[in-house]
Amino acid sequence: MNGVTKLCCSAFIYLSTLSPIVSASNCDNQADNELEKLYCQIITQNTKHQLPSLLDFRKNTEQMQRLLIKRDAKKLGLSLPAKKQDSSKAKPARPQRENQSSLTTNQPKSRKTEPKGEVQNTNSRRLSSCRLNKAYINCATTRFTLQTNKPNSSLHNTALSAANTLLFSNNKNSDTQYLNQSYLTYIDKMMLIGLGDSTMSYTKFHKLFTQNKQNRHQFSQRFNELYELLKKEKQSMAIRTRYNDQYPASIKQCMKVNNKLIICDNVQQNWIYISSKH
Repeated sequence: MNGVTKLCCSAFIYLSTLSPIVSASNCDNQADNELEKLYCQIITQNTKHQLPSLLDFRKNTEQMQRLLIKRDAKKLGLSLPAKKQDSSKAKPARPQRENQSSLTTNQPKSRKTEPKGEVQNTNSRRLSSCRLNKAYINCATTRFTLQTNKPNSSLHNTALSAANTLLFSNNKNSDTQYLNQSYLTYIDKMMLIGLGDSTMSYTKFHKLFTQNKQNRHQFSQRFNELYELLKKEKQSMAIRTRYNDQYPASIKQCMKVNNKLIICDNVQQNWIYISSKH
C-alpha cells in the first residue's frame, strides 16, 4: 500500500468507528423496498463497487437511486424494478442532496417555514447565473476555484504543528446550527492542512453526529483525533493533488454557502470551490 492510499484509507477506517456500517452480509435484512434489495444484490456480488452506503443511498430520491445503481445492475445482468405509479404525487420529493436542505447558507431566516423542496429551488436560483466549468464556477464577476490537495511546502508553517487543532464551538444553538457552524470549521481546517480534495460531505458529517447520538464534546473530540491523525500522516506521506479526474456533473449538485464558498457533491464525492476574491 503506497503512502497516498494509506493516508486516504486510514482516515476513513478511523471514521468508520464513529458510525455503524451496513455490510454486504446483512444488507438484505436492512432493505425496505425493491430498489434497496437490488442495491444489496449489487454490493454482495460486486465487492469493488463504488456505491454509497445504504444509509446515504436512502437519502436520494427514487430517480437518483435508479441512476446510481443502473450501471452496476446492467453489468451483473440485473433488472431494475418497475417504477412506482404516481410516486411523485404521493409525497413531496426529498432534495437530491441532504446537505442542501440542512446546511445553513446566507438565505433569509424565513426559510425555516418553507418546505424542504423549496430550499433546493431557492439555492438553484442563487446559482442560476453561475456556470460550471470543471475546475471553475463563474458567477457574474466572481470566479470560484476548485480546491485540491497541496504539498506541505505550500502550507503555513504552523499548519501541521500541535498548535493547530480542530475543535468545534459548543454554544447553546440548536443541533442544526451547531452542525452547520462545525462543518464550516471542518472545511476551513481541512483547507489549512492542504486537503481540499479530501473532505467529506455535509450529509456524512451530519450522519456521524446523529447516528451515534454523541454529545457535542465527544463529537468534537473524535474529529480532533481524526485531524491529528491526518496531520501526522501528511507529514510523512506523499499525497496526490487529486484522487481522480471527476467533477460535478451539474451546477445543481452545488450550493453556495456564502460569498466565499460553494460546495458540490454527488453523495460519493465532495468538491470545494473558493472565491478568488478571498
